[in-house]
Amino acid sequence: MNALQPAAFADIEAPLPPGIDWSGWLQFGATVLVWVVASVLLFWLVRRYYRPWAAAWRLKRFYAVAMVGETVTKVQVWQFYAWAQRWRKQWPSVGEEAWSHSAEHFWKALNQAAFSSENVSRETYLQLVKQAQTLLQKTQQAGWKRLLGGQRWKR
Repeated sequence: MNALQPAAFADIEAPLPPGIDWSGWLQFGATVLVWVVASVLLFWLVRRYYRPWAAAWRLKRFYAVAMVGETVTKVQVWQFYAWAQRWRKQWPSVGEEAWSHSAEHFWKALNQAAFSSENVSRETYLQLVKQAQTLLQKTQQAGWKRLLGGQRWKR
């Protein structure tokens, strides 16, 4: 008896032919490609927008902490120095003479403040923070010039 029973289910799906499941591999490859592109985009957004915002916020915090007392402790100066060293690695190379002169002046003053045996006055510390803010703004402006094809490509 080959007749189907009314209460019995029959498997009517044809078996898959042997070989490679190209649609599965294509879907997997597309998923990996989307994740890689999204990761690169996220990395670029963090580098372009979050780092400058975080640097400016940190400078505001250094400024606010310095406004509390008359002198600045060595710990505060060392924290500012360590932050500036990390930030220095992220500075783009800007060919403007005025920028590099002010950066050299800033580093000389910061090294003198960090490695002196005496405490740093609040005014000196605030001056260093303001110089760092100015350098940060110049760095951001130079980054926009490079992005838009400004000074870098002129001969």
